[in-house]
Amino acid sequence: MALLRHGKHVLVEKPITETVAQAEQLVAEAKSKGLVFQVGHLERFNPAVEAVENMISDPKFIEVQRLGSFSARSLDVDVVLDLMIHDLDIILALIKDEVGIIRSSGIHVLSEKNRHRQRRLEFKSGCVATLTASRVHQGKVRKLRIFEPTAYYSIRLHRPGGQGFPPERPADGHQNLQRSKKEEPLKKEIDNFLTCINEGRRARSAGRRACAPCAWAHAVLKEIGAGQAV
Repeated sequence: MALLRHGKHVLVEKPITETVAQAEQLVAEAKSKGLVFQVGHLERFNPAVEAVENMISDPKFIEVQRLGSFSARSLDVDVVLDLMIHDLDIILALIKDEVGIIRSSGIHVLSEKNRHRQRRLEFKSGCVATLTASRVHQGKVRKLRIFEPTAYYSIRLHRPGGQGFPPERPADGHQNLQRSKKEEPLKKEIDNFLTCINEGRRARSAGRRACAPCAWAHAVLKEIGAGQAV
């Protein structure tokens, strides 16, 4: 907030703030001063995610898994705000629709903060998305799968590329969603931030889009605390 009040453009790490109200205050301050205020949702710049965003037309089911091993560095943060928020942002980019029902579950493992969360989003269009985030898994899993009536896409978020079926050129039954070694998501994110400043463009995660993943994350935390769907 101090930087914005001094007229500085800001690229801030996720989650944008601790509360939704704080996020809205920052967005309003940036808008009032005509500043670029971007949230660092790195997966938005994953080339495979960008590719599939332009390919899908009628998604019916989306499954996202973001699983990792126990880490002492994240004992003080819920896995929703630490890991799942990446995938909430991806879902927002892929599904241009309102959520009808949210169902969540979570457990405490090795700390007072939840280490394993599952979430189901049912959109008014009929599309269903399930998200799983965990800090108590052996090894690393970062997987996004999208199902349409006539197509299927599988993306490994932490490795180059992905696959889609059917292919544009039916050779081996799949099309590759290639990820160039030169397309480093972090560099693309920073380049996008600088371009928005220099050319007066709107950042991808700006305004309501900046607040939405935070709002959804807190909706999950509230819903699990209440023990019922919202």
